[in-house]
Amino acid sequence: MQANDLPTDLRPDARPAWHARLMLEYGHERGRTVLARREHEGPLAVQKSLYPEDGICHNFVLHPPAGIANGDELDIDVRLGHRAHVVLSTPGAGKWYRSAGALAQQQLKFAVGDGAVLEWLPQETIFYSGAIAQLHTRIDLHRNARYLGWEINCLGLSASDSPFAAGRVRQHSEIFTDGRLRWSEQGRICGDDPLLASAVGLGRFSLHATMVAVGAQFDPAVIQALRALNSTDRLLAVTLVDNVLVLRHLGHSAQTARNLFAECRKLLRPALCAVEAQSLRIWNT
Repeated sequence: MQANDLPTDLRPDARPAWHARLMLEYGHERGRTVLARREHEGPLAVQKSLYPEDGICHNFVLHPPAGIANGDELDIDVRLGHRAHVVLSTPGAGKWYRSAGALAQQQLKFAVGDGAVLEWLPQETIFYSGAIAQLHTRIDLHRNARYLGWEINCLGLSASDSPFAAGRVRQHSEIFTDGRLRWSEQGRICGDDPLLASAVGLGRFSLHATMVAVGAQFDPAVIQALRALNSTDRLLAVTLVDNVLVLRHLGHSAQTARNLFAECRKLLRPALCAVEAQSLRIWNT
């Protein structure tokens, strides 16, 4: 579906597009990770650094407009130096609104240095019917770096009987270690695509989520424990390729997806960085 094919009732009034950029650079000083440098343009920022865990820096990425639409561009660049350990999340759902015809874009660039650990744990992303979105995530790891991250994508608002009936979403994610491509995935979802209902597509599920962990040797017992979390009401698939662990979930509830992935993180985090997992306080507010 092209932008000008959107039904008239899915085209909001045009507004100036936001072009926002955020750069965060972390270092390790005196036994703890610190936010050593930050730059931002437009409506992107981070809250004050928190230390609910000894030496681990927690930050929450803020996007005050609370929604993305109609030509908006977000560019987030995060760099971790030697031995830094950072947990990044968001205070609320990301919302991609219907477009007046222009493409909205988000680019995430993560560079994780020697011995560093990055955990990217955003709350869900909601794509409203009529959204025209393109998202690209690139993760560059040092050979001794570790990464754990997820994305929880909601197509439309199933609770309000507002399906993703128009628009399109393109996504591309890739992980490199010392410049070598380890994992790459691309997807394109259109509101009128039969694959939304097909058993070989999303099977009428309105939510699809992916979690990726890389940088550790994963014990078969951990993988078995992860697979044991799969059930009829919490669908979970687990694959390990080139020592990149990928978990996938299909469902209808963002809360269920967050809870499921939080359980997976409890199993994975000790193996990944020798630290027990604990819930982020903001998830409970």
